[in-house]
Amino acid sequence: MRKLFSGLLLIVLGVCLILWKLNVLPLPAVVAGVGAFGIVIAIFMVALILWGLVNMTFSAVFFPLAVLCIIFKEPLGIENLVPWTVLIVAAIFTAAMNVIIPSAKRNRTSFNLNMGGKSTTSEVGGNSEYIYQSTSFSEATKYIRSKNLSKVDLNVKFGEMSVYFDDAYVPSGEVTIDCNTSFGQMNVYIPRDWYVENRATAALGEVDDHVTKDQGDPEGVRCIITGSAFCGELELRRI
Repeated sequence: MRKLFSGLLLIVLGVCLILWKLNVLPLPAVVAGVGAFGIVIAIFMVALILWGLVNMTFSAVFFPLAVLCIIFKEPLGIENLVPWTVLIVAAIFTAAMNVIIPSAKRNRTSFNLNMGGKSTTSEVGGNSEYIYQSTSFSEATKYIRSKNLSKVDLNVKFGEMSVYFDDAYVPSGEVTIDCNTSFGQMNVYIPRDWYVENRATAALGEVDDHVTKDQGDPEGVRCIITGSAFCGELELRRI
């Protein structure tokens, strides 16, 4: 269903662009001076803003708004505010909302809106040493069941992923989990007895660390968290 919706949306967008260029479909004055590429980007930014509002991911709201300001700077008469002023304001607003409404409070708020994608739940592992999981424009829950875990790569783009490691085994005594999220949210749940070293960074995003304050056994499994949150959120919790 999601692929059908996305395909039909792209077809409608293409037809509208052709009709616009043929002067069959007039555009509002606010977009009359914007090129076709800018309008396409603007449509995706609006969709991203809606996703950010539903999931309360503030970076996915304010930064797309800043991009819209940059695209429509001439019709809006704000040439002197772009690009840096609106981008800085977007970063300030994102930080402010993350302080006013912390992630723990946002996670207690339940939303059930699909936005054309679908939510999936799956078990991953077997005897795999290496596991790769990626989510884009959708929501996914992953349960890592590997009996020989060594390395995990997790990627989220414009979506949300929750990953549980409570039934994963690390015979080598060390596992690296690389977490990368862009305009999305990733929730990683780590066993209480694992000793965690958090090396993840944030760029216009947030790394919400709830694990290093409650360390596991230093002689047990050593878990190294790497990666980055770019205009998104990475949350680390114990389970």
